[in-house]
Amino acid sequence: GNDFEGMVPTKGIFQTLVKFSVSGNGKLCGGIPELKLRPCPQNVVPKVARHSSSKNKIFIGVGTGVASLLLLLLALTFLMKRKKGNGADNPSNLLSSSSLLSFYERVSYEELRAATHDFSSSNLVGSGNFGSVFRGLLAPESKAVAVKV
Repeated sequence: GNDFEGMVPTKGIFQTLVKFSVSGNGKLCGGIPELKLRPCPQNVVPKVARHSSSKNKIFIGVGTGVASLLLLLLALTFLMKRKKGNGADNPSNLLSSSSLLSFYERVSYEELRAATHDFSSSNLVGSGNFGSVFRGLLAPESKAVAVKV
């Protein structure tokens, strides 16, 4: 046996069973007369129906709450991004626009070589697996730069 317990339904597929055995399941009751099970007490409600209804309500409530919270967070995120605007001071817009090219001043290799005194070891800031970094001063306004080569 499977040690099942509770009321066996009398509707649906249980009405037209041809071969069905409940032997070894002494805790079952009710069902169609052919099963020869003891009658169920009047106050017995099928366990599945009794518990699934309350569990379903809990799952629906929690699911609705989580979905509502996610929608609220999504709406707030959208509003915050929209409020920031599309100004040039927004770093993401600066990087994605063509203004990036005009933001940085073009400097020739000769100007960098002069600023770092021909990449002198006295101007070496550091070196690693990805190259060396030199400090320098760009003429004419003596703008400090770091050059990675």
